Amino acid sequence: MHTSASKVNHLGFHCWIIVMLTAVFFSGRSDTTQPIQTQYIFSFESGLEGWSAKGTDLNTPPVEWSIAPTEEQKYEG
Repeated sequence: MHTSASKVNHLGFHCWIIVMLTAVFFSGRSDTTQPIQTQYIFSFESGLEGWSAKGTDLNTPPVEWSIAPTEEQKYEG
């Protein structure tokens, strides 16, 4: 005959086993993969290279804007 105390002890033992197995599983993992590094380089000298002009949050209040190529040269300063 099982008493409620023995059921609690039995449940506690199962929880302990689950916790220990989980700890063993995660402690044995060796994640040595390096994150993938991606480099993007864009030069808009000859076009938008597939980019498109899509403004967000331009309706409240309405904002007029555009993107157009120009012959102006960039400079620093």
